[in-house]
Amino acid sequence: MAQYNTLLHQLPHLCPRHVCDRLVEKLKADRYVKRFSCWNQFTALLYAQVTGRDSLRDIETGMFAQRAKLYHLGLPVVVYHDEEHDVHYKFLTNNVVFAASTIAQMYKARWKIELFFKWIKQHL
Repeated sequence: MAQYNTLLHQLPHLCPRHVCDRLVEKLKADRYVKRFSCWNQFTALLYAQVTGRDSLRDIETGMFAQRAKLYHLGLPVVVYHDEEHDVHYKFLTNNVVFAASTIAQMYKARWKIELFFKWIKQHL
């Protein structure tokens, strides 16, 4: 039986994780990192570059759509139900410490910031 690797699976092999980890250790690049490691950022930006994503929201949406193929990158899905609006939200995150409601609040705050910067770009 033939086995095919997706592009998303092959890309991290250009810079294997152990090489990335060694460089991060040498440069102390993760010294101020709390949750989103250099490896997570590298894979997210690599995905964004290859797929031509333009915004953080676009990257998140694209990665969420490909989540079954991205499990090896360490990005679990958190599901949150907003009872006030009766809506389910799904977030990609590498944080397994906070509750889903806390992660939803962080994304909500980040979305407000993104809308603010979008407004600035359009009006200045």
